[in-house]
Amino acid sequence: MTDLILEHGSLPYPRIMMDADEITLFKDVNKSPFFGIDSNGDYQIKNRFFLDKEVQDVYRYDLTRVNKKWKLVYPNSRKLASSGESCLGCHSNYKDEAINPDKNNIIVILESPHKDEYCKDCFKPLVPANGDTGTNFCDYFTSHFLNYFIEEFGTIESRLSKNNTYSICFVNPVPFQTSLHFIHKSKHLPITLRDKVWKELFTLQKCDFINRMKSYSKVRPVIILNACTGNVQVNGTLKNILRQEINIAISSKKIKCHAKFNTPHPSSWWSCLNRRCTKW
Repeated sequence: MTDLILEHGSLPYPRIMMDADEITLFKDVNKSPFFGIDSNGDYQIKNRFFLDKEVQDVYRYDLTRVNKKWKLVYPNSRKLASSGESCLGCHSNYKDEAINPDKNNIIVILESPHKDEYCKDCFKPLVPANGDTGTNFCDYFTSHFLNYFIEEFGTIESRLSKNNTYSICFVNPVPFQTSLHFIHKSKHLPITLRDKVWKELFTLQKCDFINRMKSYSKVRPVIILNACTGNVQVNGTLKNILRQEINIAISSKKIKCHAKFNTPHPSSWWSCLNRRCTKW
């Protein structure tokens, strides 16, 4: 069986066993500077696929009260945020800023950047949540998640003070493209392969992720929303394991916050079944 070798991090490079369907994804890859086949017939994702391809974490919105309702507004301008297609060329429509540890931060943990988070022509890294993920977050966060009721806890909104403004920050635990879309360019997301690549790279990135999380608040984040992969109702699957990797990493390093929640990834919030959360 052909293995996938990720030339990333320190030797020995991570190796991933692929099934027949996953191998098929790479059958039409020709002359890619990011892909090769070694003398054993194993597939290699070259180091240059990861080099300088990190998508940076960002502060995107302020959550504030406008006419007695919570609204997302763009930082500094105070203009109400609106959803819609982001620019998927070499630039993002979002005017994101670096995360400020002095603010009341709400940290939204995503997963890893996919195709919309890079320029489709030159593979330049852009910003997190640049496609449907960003659109869905803007559409449904204030209208659904803030008032989602959790038994014996209340709503997420109950954790917030109406007199404060909160900063919405997007964080990828693995800031590289684990779907490998820019190599195989499949129209369908290869979920099983993406999850296996994510898990291997997270092992290498875990310390960096924890250090980033620690740097994003001088005291503690107001809320950590773990939206990493899959539906909160899925148990015992690889998807659920990835979410638990994040929960365990944060808990083991004692990164404290006022409230923590698990939720499906915003890319799936188009479905009402996925607009829900659980207390962590």
